[in-house]
Amino acid sequence: MHSFQQWLRGKRIVGAMVQGRREHESIARALCIHDGGIAPTLPVSVAPSTLLAPHPVKLICLGVITSLSLASHSAQATCTTSGTTTLCDPNVSTPYTSTIQTGPTTPSGATVDVGTNARVIVGDASAISVGANATINISSGALIQNSAVKNSGLYSTGANTIDVGANSTVNVANGATVLSNGTQGNAETINPEGANVEINNHGTIQATHAAAIWFENTVGTNYVNNFSDGVIAAPGNVIGSSGNGAVIFTNQGQVIGNLVFAGGDDVLHLFTESSISGSINGGGGRNLVTLNGLGSDTMSAGAFKNFQTLIKQDSGTWTLSDTMSGITMTEVQGGTLILSGDNTKYAGKMSVGVVGVLQGSSQNLPPTISDDGLVRFSQTTDGTYTGNIAGSGRIEKSGAATLTLAPSTTVGNTYSGGTLISQGILNFSTDAALGATSGGVSFNGGALQFGTSFDLAGSRLITLEANGGVIDTQGFKTTITQPITGPGGLAKKGSGTLELDGVSSYSGGTTVLAGTLAVGDPSHSSAAISGGGPVIIASGATLGGYGTITGNVTNNGTVAVANAMTAFTGQNAGTFAINGTLTNSGLVQVGSSNTKTTGNTLGVTSYVGNGGTLATNSYLAGDGAPSDLLLIQGGTASGTTTLAVTNAGGPGAQTVQDGIKVIQAINGATTTAGAFSLKGGLIKAGAYSYFLAQGGVSPGTSQNWYLRNTIAPTPAPTNGPDAPVIGPTLAEGTPELPDPPMPGTDPTVLYRPEVALYAEIPSVVRMLGLLQAESFHQRQGEQALLHEGQGALSASWARVWGARAILRKTAPFLQGSMATRSASRLGKTCTRTCARAAIVTISARCSGLLERPAT
Repeated sequence: MHSFQQWLRGKRIVGAMVQGRREHESIARALCIHDGGIAPTLPVSVAPSTLLAPHPVKLICLGVITSLSLASHSAQATCTTSGTTTLCDPNVSTPYTSTIQTGPTTPSGATVDVGTNARVIVGDASAISVGANATINISSGALIQNSAVKNSGLYSTGANTIDVGANSTVNVANGATVLSNGTQGNAETINPEGANVEINNHGTIQATHAAAIWFENTVGTNYVNNFSDGVIAAPGNVIGSSGNGAVIFTNQGQVIGNLVFAGGDDVLHLFTESSISGSINGGGGRNLVTLNGLGSDTMSAGAFKNFQTLIKQDSGTWTLSDTMSGITMTEVQGGTLILSGDNTKYAGKMSVGVVGVLQGSSQNLPPTISDDGLVRFSQTTDGTYTGNIAGSGRIEKSGAATLTLAPSTTVGNTYSGGTLISQGILNFSTDAALGATSGGVSFNGGALQFGTSFDLAGSRLITLEANGGVIDTQGFKTTITQPITGPGGLAKKGSGTLELDGVSSYSGGTTVLAGTLAVGDPSHSSAAISGGGPVIIASGATLGGYGTITGNVTNNGTVAVANAMTAFTGQNAGTFAINGTLTNSGLVQVGSSNTKTTGNTLGVTSYVGNGGTLATNSYLAGDGAPSDLLLIQGGTASGTTTLAVTNAGGPGAQTVQDGIKVIQAINGATTTAGAFSLKGGLIKAGAYSYFLAQGGVSPGTSQNWYLRNTIAPTPAPTNGPDAPVIGPTLAEGTPELPDPPMPGTDPTVLYRPEVALYAEIPSVVRMLGLLQAESFHQRQGEQALLHEGQGALSASWARVWGARAILRKTAPFLQGSMATRSASRLGKTCTRTCARAAIVTISARCSGLLERPAT
């Protein structure tokens, strides 16, 4: 049992009797809590008595480690040397308070093994001092400590706790402690006296008044490996040097204090989850810092002073906050380096290795990047990157905001690994912004937005990954000639036009949200979307072209066939095919709305009308006249659809057979009776009224739909095996028409109602003319005008109609129109128009007398 006492700030603290190592640790904790921060240099003594276990206590107070020392005659360890090997055995109950080995005179290759829980505690002298090629192993729980005051040590470099010569190794195990506990300013904890010394620390290396590690070499390199369970601590600078020898310092654990290197070409390996509480300064020379580890960590870029090169290694993620300064070369060899400071003016070299990732927003990344791996733009706010990216790597757009790529050089970006858009919007206004033309474009949830009208290079592979992608044309037109592949879907945004001229096999479906999606132009009728995914056309959007869609199409906007699409106005007629079911709730514009031509065909497997409109152009004439066509191939046509027909210049003519075909069913396709109705019920051309009918009079036409102007006779009954041909069936909405004529009689022709008046109009007009000029007075006017020599016109007469007409001998006035059987002239200011029938119509204001025409 031991009583203990401590003098602290002039006060004596007396505690209870304790025994064993665990109790001593409790005493240390109690002292720390009682004092609220005892000074680390104050001794803690324990009165001698019998120990159940010879363990002094390690005290960590306010981040500084001290020890609870026992009386000098307590059992500690016995260190025995045999040849070049020294063993410190904690089971031998004799204290060891002398310096182990003889410093520079120690035979080369000496080994010192401090056993588990062993203690080597000396006063104003070095605890261990060996020569070159030595190995020092300090086992778990062991303590190596001195309390130097003024001793210069065996190397004359101070009474360091451990002196070690060149080409040596010091291993500090987990739980072991090496402590410089004296007041001497040049008495460090470990002092390598030459080059190529390696310190491997899993325990604690601490100094209370000096640096924890001091390097005496002026050339060569020394190594410090502070592992994840290691602590290296000092009140100021943790390391120091007498010369310009290099130091390679690897930190996976804790460094408490400043890490200041000297004039050599030093290296700092900094691992994730490690810490350095003080400043980091590379000193002189050309210095390197590497960021290592498997996890993630954050460091201020400004923390690295006098380091010219920074390398990111391993697969972990490091974030550098603040602006990089002083670092002239940065390389990402592995893992991810995230820049969160403003580095838009960074003048150093930035390179990304094959397996490296450089991440930041346009506001964080430097203006020039050599990319052989991946540059990831993570945009949380909209931004523009005007820098240039080269190399064999690729870039990725992530984050919900918009990134605009606007390279500052005319060459643009030259990276060749392609572009991945996984989130947000990537805006660009030139193909060169996406790097070399051999680089593809992949979508996995993001949008590619065009900033002007131009086409993507045809050599770029375009892939839609599982989350699909969006192409936003805004108000511009762009053409993609290459196929689009992948399992994802495509959405078209923007009021402009996207034209796909390749055979695209992506299978995730297509959504036209706005603007126009054209599949094929007149020169690319083989263009297709063949993946089979569903196609949805939003209200106000348009899908069409000259190509083919495989998959079901739901139309809430417009399906425009060939030159019916505004982008192809004036082009040749063509065919647009849908290998699937077209459900129409909007407009299917088969006929050109501008040129009034015919010849377009929309082919579908099946058609479902959902109250939509089918618009065609037809040359309204006789049987077989040209018309646009809806072609049903093998499926069905059902629902309700309004057929809007525009006459493409047809004069009208009698249909004596089937009529003008506007809907055709082939390959066993069928159409329901109420599937289509003609807008307005009838359409007029020439003398005829056309109506819509299901079926013709010819065999095999019962599922087709025709425009007709004759009512076919009722088919004659037959006794043979063949059923009679069922005549045309009027479409729903057709006005009431005459009953079909009897079998064997001529069809009933549907003339326009006003046609019956046409035959009577000439006689009515003649009679009107006679009634208007049936008397001499009406023809000649006032008799006074017949006298010669008064400027009167005696050889002609005129008939005049007008809203108001005044004819006087002087200043005659006419408002209205005048017609005459012979050519004449009224005054000098009248205007006349002569028709074929020699009728002159005059609409003018005339002054002066009616004069005789010149002969």
